Amino acid sequence: MKKRTIWTIAVVMGFSFLALLFLQLKYMDAMIKMKKEQLDESVNKALYQAARNLELNETLRYLERDVNETERRAYKNDSNAALKRPDVIYLDPMFPERQKSGLVKKKFQLIHYLEAPAENEEALMQAAIAARPLKIVVKRPAKGPYLAGLKPSYSLDGKAIRYDCYVFPENA
Repeated sequence: MKKRTIWTIAVVMGFSFLALLFLQLKYMDAMIKMKKEQLDESVNKALYQAARNLELNETLRYLERDVNETERRAYKNDSNAALKRPDVIYLDPMFPERQKSGLVKKKFQLIHYLEAPAENEEALMQAAIAARPLKIVVKRPAKGPYLAGLKPSYSLDGKAIRYDCYVFPENA
C-alpha cells in the first residue's frame, strides 16, 4: 500500500473516532439532562404529596378543634335542651363500605376518617327515638334496608337515595 493511502485511511479513522466520541458525549449529555428532569419531577411530586398530607392533617385538626368548641358552646348556651322536645331528627348514617375497587373522593375519605359509618344502627335509632321527636327522617340508599329493620311511616324515593320518615304522635 502506498504511504498516502495509509495516511488517508488514518485521517478518516481519526475523524470517525472523533465523530463517534462527539456523538457519545452528546448522548451522555442528553441522558444526564433527562435523568435530572426525572429527578426534579420526582422531588416535586414528593414535595406536593407531603404538602397535601400536611394540609389534610391540619384541616383534620382544625375540624376536630372546631367541632369540639362548637359542641362545648352549644352545650353551654342550651343547658335546658334536655327539657325541650325536638320537632325533627335527621339521621344520615354513612352508607356501608363500597364493594367497588375505586376509592371515594379525598374529601369524603376525610369525612370517613373523622366519622366512620354507623356500625350499630339499632343503638342509633333507639337514641333518636329516646329524644322523643315528632318526626325522624333517615337518609338511606335507594335499595338499601330500613335502618335497624324498622318500617317507616312513609318514604320519599329518589334515584340514588331514599328518605324514610318515622312520625310519632304529638302527645307521646
